[in-house]
Amino acid sequence: MYLNENIYLWQTGLGDMNKYLKGENPLPDKSKKATIDSWKGCRKLTKYKKIECNIILTPKEFKILSFGHIPEVMEDHWFMYCDENTINYFRSWTGIQIFKRYYKLQNDSYIIYSLEINNKKKEYSEENINKSFEIFNNLITLECKTYK
Repeated sequence: MYLNENIYLWQTGLGDMNKYLKGENPLPDKSKKATIDSWKGCRKLTKYKKIECNIILTPKEFKILSFGHIPEVMEDHWFMYCDENTINYFRSWTGIQIFKRYYKLQNDSYIIYSLEINNKKKEYSEENINKSFEIFNNLITLECKTYK
């Protein structure tokens, strides 16, 4: 990773930076599939902005994402799980859902076609939809790229 990517990984709060600095994979083990019950106190979206999108994931990328993301350390700020048609990201400290993305299988690829972004100012202060979309895409990219 480049320096800017390292800084972004740290700022994003995805994974264990102590492992990363030792040259280890900073992401949690992918041997146990995350479910909504894997993290306590998760609160689902009730007010959100919805945008349409078209992001294609390979079967390998989707397999990585389908295991979810269960934080192992306090510095890891995200919990994520997938169900039969959504990818759900929550802030690990508060349990507040920030992103919910809808996907479908199409022609041997997975298509993410819609994103809901938390729209409660007290829960998520980013007002710029494009910035939120970028944050979500970077979380997915980091997850797929970093985990091998």
